[in-house]
Amino acid sequence: MATASENSQKLRSKFYTFKDYRRLLKFLLEDDYPGKQKISQRQLALRIGIQPTYLSNVFNQRAELNADQLYALLGELQVSEKERSFTMLLLEWERSHHSQRKAALAKELQKIRDEELTSSKAIESEKLPADDEKNIHFFLQPFAQLIHLSLADEGSSNPVQKFSELFQLNPAVTKGLIDELEKHSFIKKEKNYYSAQVKKLHLPDHSPLTMAHRFMMRILSLSQVFRLPPEKYKCFSAAFSCHEDDYLKIHSEFLEFLSKVQKIAIHSKGKQKQYQLNFDLFPWAID
Repeated sequence: MATASENSQKLRSKFYTFKDYRRLLKFLLEDDYPGKQKISQRQLALRIGIQPTYLSNVFNQRAELNADQLYALLGELQVSEKERSFTMLLLEWERSHHSQRKAALAKELQKIRDEELTSSKAIESEKLPADDEKNIHFFLQPFAQLIHLSLADEGSSNPVQKFSELFQLNPAVTKGLIDELEKHSFIKKEKNYYSAQVKKLHLPDHSPLTMAHRFMMRILSLSQVFRLPPEKYKCFSAAFSCHEDDYLKIHSEFLEFLSKVQKIAIHSKGKQKQYQLNFDLFPWAID
């Protein structure tokens, strides 16, 4: 059974992709997303004081709601305050005929999308501060992360030998990484047995370390791909064209995919191995 946070992510990953408030309302009422409010279109119309036929015309883009009607309807659907504010902005943006105000509203809407449609909101993790020295060492040393990840899955009584062989590292380098992880309490040694203390670590998207961390992991990933036989890795790259609205839909599907991957990984049983998943989605044209 899906948890409340998983349901929230599935809704959020689609909610903020809409550019038409009426299509968004139709999604909230008709689509079978987890945790949706069980209310009919007729019940909803009567609760906010309009005719069911009029609300049907709204959903089919043949009529409009005013701000008060939309506010009341969103209350009946029990959306969050941020979701309500976003939807009200969509209404303002759609009905504005002043070019400068419409552009300002569009900018405000995009800011909310940028805040909500992020990988850090798609997965459950402990967000680490970027200004902590121990986090700088951790996120700028990819093999330290791989050792930590391995110990989070399964502890070890001889990690220097194990990870030197597993990741083809010089034993002195491996020992230095393990010492740093222990020093900063990422791992713990008890009776010559090492185990991870903190799990599911994630940098905030706005962290100054994030780009450096991603760049270093990408370089290491490419190096690993060149070392592996073709049947051991899956790679895909494609340039494509689509409308901006569809780009948002693809973004939404990826965030939902991330959430599903995390759930599978967390509940994985048996002997664990470590894998890498990279993903890029960006426009080639820079506005």
